[in-house]
Amino acid sequence: MIGLDAASLELGLKALLTLFVVIDPAGLVPVFVSLAGERSAKVQVTIARRAVLLAGAVLLLFSVVGGPVLTRLHGPSLSSVAIGWLAATSG
Repeated sequence: MIGLDAASLELGLKALLTLFVVIDPAGLVPVFVSLAGERSAKVQVTIARRAVLLAGAVLLLFSVVGGPVLTRLHGPSLSSVAIGWLAATSG
């Protein structure tokens, strides 16, 4: 087994849960059904795969480029963006 300590395991679990909350698969089921419900199963699988790949690419892009873009703009730090997001969504 890979030598993972408890802190690494906890961080990985938190990251996975955060990703699950951000993507909200349960909330997207009605959207997917309304857009692809009339199509054949094969087409639905193709649509789902494309959607997952696109969402993953967007998340990867923003995780790599987001911090440097904010830094380059001399705008808010990542911490202040996170605090602003929390304040806006805790309403």
